Amino acid sequence: MTGLLLKDAVMTILSQGTEDGTIGPPVGSAVTVCVDRIRIMQSREVVDASCQQDDFPVNRVTKLGWEMTVEMKLEKGGTFAASLQTNSLVSFDITASGYNVEGAGIVTQIEATFDNPSTLSITIAPYGSGLTVTAS
Repeated sequence: MTGLLLKDAVMTILSQGTEDGTIGPPVGSAVTVCVDRIRIMQSREVVDASCQQDDFPVNRVTKLGWEMTVEMKLEKGGTFAASLQTNSLVSFDITASGYNVEGAGIVTQIEATFDNPSTLSITIAPYGSGLTVTAS
């Protein structure tokens, strides 16, 4: 498993509706937010393809996965948090730390922490496509 930690990031996110089997047309307009941290984890799912008489497993890659957590300060009166819900499909473009990340996924978790400062954390999982990571 490899990870990419992006700091001082700007994220443009666009709602694509709710999960119905496809990524549909945009719903509303894109929102650009400054985020405190974005953590992207990439993974590989494997399955044992060895024969019963083999001493050691022969693991074969079956899926490539990723998960992204976005953390930001929660602003009073912001409409961004209210517009997202779990099961929302989103497309996004992130620019930070010399990298550009583009992709689409499904919002699986939203967590608001009311503290000083209050924070909003969003977890996005893949929805049929990978991430495009390029150096900028």
